[in-house]
Amino acid sequence: MAFSTYEQTRIAEARSAVNQYTRRIRQSIDRLNNEIHEKTLLRDEDYGSQKRSLNDDLAATLKRQSTLSGLESQEYAELSKDQEEQIQIRRKMVHRLGRNPKLSMHEPIFTHWLLSFVSQPYVAFLTLLALLETPINSFAVELAIGFLPPISWIVAFLIGVVFVLIAHFMGIHMRRLTTGSWVEGFWRGLVLILAFLLGVFMIYVLFAMRGEVTSLITPQGFSNLNILDQPPAAVAPSGPDVGVSILSVFEEPLRKYFNISGAGILSDETKFAQLGLLMLNTLVLIIGTALSFVRHDPNEEIEAAALSMLAATRKLNRFLRAFRQVQAKTYEHFTRRITELQREADQLNNEVEALESKRDQYFAQMDNDVGQIFSVLAEQISAYQDGNRNKRTADVPAYFGKTGMRQLGPEILAE
Repeated sequence: MAFSTYEQTRIAEARSAVNQYTRRIRQSIDRLNNEIHEKTLLRDEDYGSQKRSLNDDLAATLKRQSTLSGLESQEYAELSKDQEEQIQIRRKMVHRLGRNPKLSMHEPIFTHWLLSFVSQPYVAFLTLLALLETPINSFAVELAIGFLPPISWIVAFLIGVVFVLIAHFMGIHMRRLTTGSWVEGFWRGLVLILAFLLGVFMIYVLFAMRGEVTSLITPQGFSNLNILDQPPAAVAPSGPDVGVSILSVFEEPLRKYFNISGAGILSDETKFAQLGLLMLNTLVLIIGTALSFVRHDPNEEIEAAALSMLAATRKLNRFLRAFRQVQAKTYEHFTRRITELQREADQLNNEVEALESKRDQYFAQMDNDVGQIFSVLAEQISAYQDGNRNKRTADVPAYFGKTGMRQLGPEILAE
């Protein structure tokens, strides 16, 4: 029932080969298992701990921001209280007067604190009117005072600012002339008259200045001043006149009304430019007064209450917007760090899966290689038994054939 010496030798060689091979494979598999364990531990515990720590830091940072500059801060409490007080004041004024404020063109287009005032449509329109005064009066300033651009443009713009300020105060006092006591009405009327007279005086001065000085550049004016030898460019302006170009459509009616005749005569053109300057300045004053009249409420108190409420609301909104921006940056910062951490964890998970796949390949390769060793050993023993069976005269041993082959596995893996 036992294997022969030859077969025992073949089995011992196979057993030694299998043991050496499996020992090397086991060492490789053990290294893979250690690496898999380390990376799995790093993925599941270390990176999980870091992610929890980041989430805790995020919650603590948001809490701190809310306390210092957010919804739990002292500044937010004061702004909210101020807004509520202004809302109550406006509500009382509306209840007392029985109407809402009559305001227009007062809501700023941009809410930034640097732009909230200048972006009001009313202020923008008045600024536009002041800018339009620059080309209207710059020629008269150049002729009368002798300033050259850009100084003449600055002076003309300042004249326009004075015009719109006069129009601003005229519109306010016209709007509130009949409100309040008779004493207030008297003073408002007096201020209105003074502002009107000042505006008319300025328009007349510019009108007279333009006519008096431009008359000097006529042929008669040059002759009277004995300055015919001076270059024309030194005293005559260059380029088309703004007043003439703007009011050219009204040229014929104005000529008939003011009895201006003689096409192409410099004196007539100068007089026509004077009238254009007069009409444009008057138009700016009228438009500015109308805008001011429409912009303001007849009652100063309810207007102040409404504007104070809007200002308090804008301050609170700016505060909340700044706080939301800080929070958004905080979320973005921590989200980016958590995403990077998750990306590292995903990379580790891919590495673990690759190592596990490699380990499975080692097991499959080991099964295949050991199976080949079994096949070679079985072939060798079968060949030996076939040769022995052909030369024997006695009975074949009992372990020959399938019985012995079934014992090869335990024999090889005995160690």
